[in-house]
Amino acid sequence: MHADPTPTAPVKTTSQRTYRRRTPTQHALFLHVTATVDAVDNPNHSNDIQTEFDIFYSKMINLLNHFYPIRTVTVSSRDPDFITPAI
Repeated sequence: MHADPTPTAPVKTTSQRTYRRRTPTQHALFLHVTATVDAVDNPNHSNDIQTEFDIFYSKMINLLNHFYPIRTVTVSSRDPDFITPAI
């Protein structure tokens, strides 16, 4: 006699994914703010290129985080392939 094993579902795994949501309104606001010189200009100029770049980079990261904040979602192994963090 042959006994069939009990069917089992595959183990469901989940993972956290991060993404930045982008909308036309966010783009418009971001471009409006960055169009002003004060948004990215360093009022205390220095002759050190690395210092100037670090200040510029810091300002741009702050703007990016302000207008396009990082969001976290949980994705499951049972979700269809077309499910992405943005959906």
